[in-house]
Amino acid sequence: MNIVMKTSTKFMKPLGVLGLLVLFGMNIQAQERKLNLSGYSSVAFSTAFGDAANEQERIMHERNGGDPDIIEEGTDISYPGMNLFLNSQFSDKLTFQSEIFFEVDKDEFNVDMEQLFLKYGFSEKFNLTTGQFITPLGYLSRNQRNLDYLNYSYKIRDMINEEFGLTPFRTLGLQANGTFEAGSMAIMYWVAYGGARGTTPAGKVNETQIGNVEHSSPSLTVNLELYFPMSSGDLNIGMGIMSTPSIKSIYIDSLGKEVDILEELDPSERMDLSETIFAPYIRYDASKFQVFAEYHINTLKDELGNTGSASYEFTTLSAQILYKTKIKGKSVYPYLRYDKLNFANDNPDPYYGLIQRSGDGIIRTHAANREQIMIGAAFDLFPNNRIKLEYDLFLDGPEPQNGINIATSFAF
Repeated sequence: MNIVMKTSTKFMKPLGVLGLLVLFGMNIQAQERKLNLSGYSSVAFSTAFGDAANEQERIMHERNGGDPDIIEEGTDISYPGMNLFLNSQFSDKLTFQSEIFFEVDKDEFNVDMEQLFLKYGFSEKFNLTTGQFITPLGYLSRNQRNLDYLNYSYKIRDMINEEFGLTPFRTLGLQANGTFEAGSMAIMYWVAYGGARGTTPAGKVNETQIGNVEHSSPSLTVNLELYFPMSSGDLNIGMGIMSTPSIKSIYIDSLGKEVDILEELDPSERMDLSETIFAPYIRYDASKFQVFAEYHINTLKDELGNTGSASYEFTTLSAQILYKTKIKGKSVYPYLRYDKLNFANDNPDPYYGLIQRSGDGIIRTHAANREQIMIGAAFDLFPNNRIKLEYDLFLDGPEPQNGINIATSFAF
């Protein structure tokens, strides 16, 4: 078994732990520190069967470097890994948080530092975070980004799937957030600034360096949310906006082609993009049901003119309605979910969207449209354990039309 470490010693360079401690002048005594440990994981049984939802998408996916596992019929038992949280309350105001992901990927064991930050709470209206944290864009990225215990449905949303990189997964930098009361409602905000985009969409954020013209520029993320408590339930309405002025990457002119990033690039292979993402969402949570929808619009502009298209846009949508009930005293949550990913352009293959890193090279893969309906239920049979049953019907995409997933998620 190979062990691959995905972390880097650079990740806290300009915004490290010492910087925050100096800024706030904290004098923390070792005997006052307490480290809390928690985490979650899951095991899943999945089967896929039937013809491809879109045969042309399947052919394009197979020919151009796509993951062969997702287009094959068959049964699979998977253990994606474990997320481990380390938390320490240094004082009433200063908190340390880290999240480490131990991933089992075929014959490799990967360790990834997903979060590592310090948070200082000045007041309810203003908190400051420094380090590497989840990008606060939309609702899903902040609350239900993975297959963790809190999710009712099983599948990862495309818009927040780290491997797709459609939305920046994490930011290395600074974040301010807080809540303002306005009568019976509340206004919540998040403002983040730092590295979020690298050479590839799912690449490391430490490839972004402030002031370095050879690296992607820092991103600015703003998320505003209105919270309305009601007698019948809680209503959240929000909008996330993210802007990255410059993404330095490599333009690959044909599908399936690989470029060695260690070699000197030809001027025609250089790519400099600007990106804007809008993420409106709404969530209504009542005693008996929950309704949720989030929509992302990503717009990329070519600043060098090498890609052959002045701009490119794609959209993603996830909507879900869920019913809350009990069977013999155990909570049960049946749901209906709809997801759609649309690369809406004359050229359906983005120049930055699903290019992937492979060793010392980058491959441009086919970006497949997807549309699917999921019907399922989550069962809380035991404390800190959730069983999930789900049937997937693909209406579009390279995958087989039908899928059945049975998973158990547990937290500790």
